[in-house]
Amino acid sequence: MKPGALQRLFSCKENIALRQTTCYNILHEVEPQFKICFEVRDMEYLQSIAKLFQDQLYSVPDYQRGYAWERRHWQDLWDDIELLEDGQEHYTGTLVLHSIPGASFSDDNGDVFTQHDIVDGQQRLTTISILMVEMIRQFELLGNKKSKALRNRYIVTTKDGVQMPKLKLNRDTNDFYRRSIIAVEGDISATPKIFSERRLQEARDFFRKQFEEKKVELGSGFGTWLEGVNNKVVSQMKLTVYVVPEESDVGVIFEVMNNRGKPLAEMEKVKNYLLFVCAKLTACGGSALADEINKAWKYIYETLMANNVCDLEDNLLRFNWIVTQNYKPSEWKGCNSIKEAFDLKKHRGNYEALRDSIRSYVSLLPPSCKAFCDIIAPDRDLSFDSFNGRKEKKEIVEYSQKLVRLKTTAAFVPLLMALRLKNPAPDAYLNILKICEKYAFRVFALMERRTNAGQSAMYISAYRYFHGECDLSDLRETIEKQLTYFCDRKTYESKVDTIGDWYNRKGIKYILFEYETYLANGANVKINWKEFQEKDKKDTIEHILPQTPTEPYWRKRWKEKDIEEVTHDIGNLVVTLDNSSYSNYGFEKKKGLVGAGAGYANSNLFSERELCVFVDWTREAFEDRRKKIADWMKDRWFAEDYLSANDESAADVSDDFDSEL
Repeated sequence: MKPGALQRLFSCKENIALRQTTCYNILHEVEPQFKICFEVRDMEYLQSIAKLFQDQLYSVPDYQRGYAWERRHWQDLWDDIELLEDGQEHYTGTLVLHSIPGASFSDDNGDVFTQHDIVDGQQRLTTISILMVEMIRQFELLGNKKSKALRNRYIVTTKDGVQMPKLKLNRDTNDFYRRSIIAVEGDISATPKIFSERRLQEARDFFRKQFEEKKVELGSGFGTWLEGVNNKVVSQMKLTVYVVPEESDVGVIFEVMNNRGKPLAEMEKVKNYLLFVCAKLTACGGSALADEINKAWKYIYETLMANNVCDLEDNLLRFNWIVTQNYKPSEWKGCNSIKEAFDLKKHRGNYEALRDSIRSYVSLLPPSCKAFCDIIAPDRDLSFDSFNGRKEKKEIVEYSQKLVRLKTTAAFVPLLMALRLKNPAPDAYLNILKICEKYAFRVFALMERRTNAGQSAMYISAYRYFHGECDLSDLRETIEKQLTYFCDRKTYESKVDTIGDWYNRKGIKYILFEYETYLANGANVKINWKEFQEKDKKDTIEHILPQTPTEPYWRKRWKEKDIEEVTHDIGNLVVTLDNSSYSNYGFEKKKGLVGAGAGYANSNLFSERELCVFVDWTREAFEDRRKKIADWMKDRWFAEDYLSANDESAADVSDDFDSEL
């Protein structure tokens, strides 16, 4: 079957009129040995919502992704309902189910329900259930007695006096869905902890807003309109329903169906695959292992969301793999790497070893996630909490922030992650962190090398350290050798001493911010890095000698060739909070008087106040200040020389992973 054929079969409206038959045999384009049989349920393959919930219960298996639809999907569904004419049927999508053998349920009224796992279509069915919950809520607010009947018909049933949802989501989100969306426990105050829970809440809020706006628009006609919406949803909206009768086909069809729609993230694919493997390991602890996987992913999703880095979950997987499995980033193939490592066929006859390998891999993901979040989001309240009570923690947070500011964290994540996984003393972690920051500044900011320069050597060292093949001194030596190769001391000092255009250099804001921190000497710095970094340079970096020195003050003291040479040099630049106030004024006016309005003398910044030691701003004053800054830079980012610049033994320029975090 050609790629996309299965999608067209299931989703094209032209195929709704397919002749009724008991099955469609579809050959998987990748695994031709699989023949997947879909049964048309009850010979009625096109079913209404009313029919779907008449005697069925639905579960989203744990191998499925969490809820992921977003506003454009909700809006499309809402628009479909709004545009649907009375008496007109509307094809809403496809639902692929797997009947759970022998699973039936009898409620307190004696009604019997069969149970199904949702193989495909959970996003749509979940969204429809949220829409219906909000619709029923509107009936209740109107005092319409049918609200209770609708809730019992479509949302819940009752067993032994306890409400049971007719739709059960996967383990990651089901508790939130029960409590905050359909309010089975009467509690709608739950706070989302993971991304999919947030999406559920946003979907609920979206539909609630649509109903409330319609109520204002229609006034007394709202009740009649609501009755019409109810009829459209439960009777006129139709889904094509297929059942996968063989459990062995579920994994294959799940993969095929997920080639369409919103792509799964690698993190979701990995979880899905591992849980699928667990289902095949029932005879040797697969169920217990599945519980461990679900627990690990719950922690990961909650931690990523708490640190506001949900979009970097695939990076977490890659870096963990580099540290624990294979240090070559070019060989990381996402979920395919996981499938190769934990392949059922390769482990046939030795499933216990497969189980143990998966358990070992999964056990390292939560601590890797914690380390990853601390590295890339060190500003969070709970970052590095394992170092609480240690004097080094403050410096660890500060230097982690510096690394993030340099936007080259990716090169160092495996090293730092390996350190955290081996649980070193805080001073050992800080020691490596400081040399990483020196490397990031000198190699990436000052020398403007690609952000993969020296990366392979550091990735190999991270892997070797994690596996006990080298120690902390070896790690430091590796970083410093790479640093010396790409920017030895002589090259570094020459760069620092060279007068030129520093204003347009990549790391200028970082240098000026660090200089302000140095002058503060432990006192609070009155400039916020995030605002400083986001604002335009023209608003945050002051040229002491102006870029257009038209005032007589400057023309009397500066030669044209000196102006051209030093204007953009670091010795003539200072961080500021309000560059516009200085304009092109002479130095005396810029400096001002203590207690007398705007000026360097009354600035909240140490860098500006430091300028007041100069009576005039001349070439000689510039030279004095520049030497002080250069001497500070040499001391601040100095590291031992391990080899000459001509020594090729440390050369390791690239691998094929170049990224900013």
